[in-house]
Amino acid sequence: MKTHHPQLSSCLLYFYMFDIFIASRHLCRRNVVPLAFVLLSTACKKNETVNPAPPGPDQSRTALTLDSLYFYAKELYLWNNQLPTQQQFNPRQYLGDGTSEMDQVKKTLFVLSQFAINPVTSQPYERHPSQTGVAKYSTVLDYLQSGGTPVAVNTLKGAGESFGLGLVAIGSNDIRIQYAIRGSSADNAGVRRGLRVTKVNSRPVSTTESYYDFVQSAFQNSAVELMIKDEDSGTERLATLYQSNYSADPVHKDSIFRLGQRNIGYFSFHYFSPASNARTALSPIFQRFINAQITDLIIDLRYNGGGYLNTCKYIANVIGPAASDRRVMFSEHYNAVMQRGESPLLAKQYIYDGNNQPVMLGDRLATLADIDFSVASNTTFFDHEYGLHQLRKIYFIVSDKTASAAELLINVLKPYMPVTLIGVSSAGNTPVRTYGKPVGFFDIRIDHYKVYMSMFQDKNANNEGDYFDGMPTDISRPDDARYNFGDTRDPALRAAIDAIAPGALPRIASQERLSSTDNNFHVKEIPVSAPMFNGLIKDNWRFLK
Repeated sequence: MKTHHPQLSSCLLYFYMFDIFIASRHLCRRNVVPLAFVLLSTACKKNETVNPAPPGPDQSRTALTLDSLYFYAKELYLWNNQLPTQQQFNPRQYLGDGTSEMDQVKKTLFVLSQFAINPVTSQPYERHPSQTGVAKYSTVLDYLQSGGTPVAVNTLKGAGESFGLGLVAIGSNDIRIQYAIRGSSADNAGVRRGLRVTKVNSRPVSTTESYYDFVQSAFQNSAVELMIKDEDSGTERLATLYQSNYSADPVHKDSIFRLGQRNIGYFSFHYFSPASNARTALSPIFQRFINAQITDLIIDLRYNGGGYLNTCKYIANVIGPAASDRRVMFSEHYNAVMQRGESPLLAKQYIYDGNNQPVMLGDRLATLADIDFSVASNTTFFDHEYGLHQLRKIYFIVSDKTASAAELLINVLKPYMPVTLIGVSSAGNTPVRTYGKPVGFFDIRIDHYKVYMSMFQDKNANNEGDYFDGMPTDISRPDDARYNFGDTRDPALRAAIDAIAPGALPRIASQERLSSTDNNFHVKEIPVSAPMFNGLIKDNWRFLK
């Protein structure tokens, strides 16, 4: 039974109307602000069941957005029981101060995210490991900036406008291609991981802060020229890249290594794109692995920040051992309010399909209030169709960027088969932990924002899922960007193969080891593309009966 939240005020009734208006505006593709004020005039009646409280003097859209953000968090946030009351928090305190509306929304969400304390660490669950003023999990995006879909999620779906590559400085005057997404302009120009960049727009490379600024500025244009060198062959050539929309392939590289009695499959997976896209990319690879009767599998997730839940399920069903079939894969745990179905605000959130179109439930629009958020209805079981169900062992190459759906894939396999984690970092043999994001979310639309706040925690068949501080790795190796994905000179891939088939690979010459670079150099990634979305996005629903 749905109930009113006891602290809803007449101001919140405004937000109800405001959110309905925003949803209708999205459906009708109109922007008629006065409608919200017309709705307000009929919203507050004398027989309201809520406790009336006069709204603050500021009725601007920004003020109402901040209020709405608080009330949604109070109902939906995973650790909502640790949030203060509205009076204690006062979201409107973050209005103004000369910053943009987006900055005010981000600030409000960040402060809300810092109240919940992890009893194990005595630190906020959402304390970011390296950035101040940024939540570790929760985020907000402006979905009207890219025709109805946030830029970062567009990139996750493989339809973002970017050059589709990463750059990293690994030594004095040595900048390398860190990755190039298949299907992107960089990929089409023959750019791949490991190539050395010697010039950007005719300017010779220099590993200084001023040069890094120059590179980032160059990539703000619609086109950029890179002089790239293949140090294996010694050839150098010019590659012109264009910022453009592209249909991306989330797989960087796949290979089969036949070494003695072992057939080893390998693929590097950049992000968990929607299941339809991932299936298209992975199905032929998995079929080749099946035909080759691979005995062991290496999955490279070093730059994988996660993505869609259904894609994680798909991969797990293909590579999970035979004994896992029909057994628990994972369960989703929402807060008590959501599990009891006592979140009235969910009725204000329409459900959209993969094409950003509203979902119909009979003759009406479906809302999130129609969804069952109990643990029982959100427990997923392995359901094998075809696949690699006789693998001896799986090795995952990870880093501190490996997060959410990537971590979940590792976690769901652990109860059923041996799993080894090989951690890579610029520091080399320093112990590595993954990012630590055992939580997921779906978007909440407030005005023209999509808010992704921590909503559920995933746990495997053994009820394990408290890796908020990351998963520890078993082996540590340098992340050597001089070598392409799948190159056996890569220290991480080499470590996995050596563990599977000891002595099967020839020894690496000393000049091919990372120690040949400047040991005192501070490795630096140079941001030249829109950041990939980091999170676990729920994209499957079970409706209430």
